[in-house]
Amino acid sequence: GVHPRLGRALLDASGAGGGERVAEVVALLSEEAPREYGDDLAGAVRAARRGGDAYASRWRSEVRRLRGAVSAASGVAHSPARDSGAGATAEAGGIEAGGGVGPDTPAPRPLATTRPGTTRPSTARPGTARPGTARPGTARPDSAAVPTATSTDSPRIVPDQGGRGSDEWVAGVVGALTFPERVARWDGGSYVMASGTRAEPAEGSALRGVPWIVVAVADRPLGRAHARVRLAAAIDEDIARFAAGALYEERTEVRWSGGDVVARRVERLGAVELSARPLADPDPALVRAALLDGLRQEGLGLLRWSAEAEVLRQRLAFLHRRLGAPWPDVGDDALHARVAEWLEPELS
Repeated sequence: GVHPRLGRALLDASGAGGGERVAEVVALLSEEAPREYGDDLAGAVRAARRGGDAYASRWRSEVRRLRGAVSAASGVAHSPARDSGAGATAEAGGIEAGGGVGPDTPAPRPLATTRPGTTRPSTARPGTARPGTARPGTARPDSAAVPTATSTDSPRIVPDQGGRGSDEWVAGVVGALTFPERVARWDGGSYVMASGTRAEPAEGSALRGVPWIVVAVADRPLGRAHARVRLAAAIDEDIARFAAGALYEERTEVRWSGGDVVARRVERLGAVELSARPLADPDPALVRAALLDGLRQEGLGLLRWSAEAEVLRQRLAFLHRRLGAPWPDVGDDALHARVAEWLEPELS
């Protein structure tokens, strides 16, 4: 069997014009490929096609089996899985994945595409599937709860582009449909995934610096702040938006930053920021909350105290120390705790 994530991607991408290359990518993700195949998912598929090693032999057998499964699920095959010597199954939901399904690796050149429409995938919240190590067809299913597909499901419509059907396009689409929470954007020397994890390709990788990738396999060496990308595919923003549509969010952010209140309207795919524009007239309640946060972060020195105000604080502090109540405590901690009382109406 194949992992449900891979099974769903197998049906969706096959129905969207991926052809037999979809089965090749899914088979390669079902069992982690040898390191010498490289960190580019499309390149690893080409290496498996040429390969004469034991892995390539198993991979070719799995590709044939997956093609049979797709045919059976789509009603093309005249006989169900039980009649197939390859063990193909008519229920894509029973497909389980193992092997190379992991979160880290760089990707090839980005693919130029047009902006997709508003269609979003009907997928549940991305899980935290971890790669297994079993051979294709024998992998232990991951415990993450993910949606499965049956032969009655209609494939999702994948954004079109000039590279449709190429190795790079198929690798990117299958990877993104399988791991929507691992679509990642280049950000200052590393990638930030929609899940919030940062991952970094190896030095010298051709995938390093590609604007968008989807991470299929990764690990986190001891002592490193970021995950290390082992296998990934290049995608573009359209495919990222489509595959991770369940993580899309547009919201107003008003926060304290750099000594001032910053108000923005932000588009995000999970932790990935897509765009941001300044807001000229943010909600006063949000501005007030941001100001309070700024006071907590930077202290009362953020305020401009007149000479008269400083003298008054000193006198009140003396009376509080000597006489106690009802003279108020005007120390920094006490004023912080009651800032909403004494700083109005200036605070609003």
